Amino acid sequence: IAFPKYGDILGIFCGFLPIPTSQWQPPPKIGSKIGLGLSSLVIVGLSYVFLKTVSQVFPEVALVDYGRALAIALIVTEGIPRLWQRRQPVR
Repeated sequence: IAFPKYGDILGIFCGFLPIPTSQWQPPPKIGSKIGLGLSSLVIVGLSYVFLKTVSQVFPEVALVDYGRALAIALIVTEGIPRLWQRRQPVR
């Protein structure tokens, strides 16, 4: 990465580039929407803490920041919708 100060931003940007899950439908009921939102916050929070802890083993370089931000963005854009889709299949 040529710009070491921008590793996080570049990772987040690249994480949002994959093709979105085409069959994912948001939950119809408000209770399910709240449950999805809260569980998503927990998953993202735990993922961030885990990746931050693991990345401390490596030297502080932009590539590590890039990888951590990329992983979080992929969890948000692809991981959580796929988990929800498995829990609530499209009918």
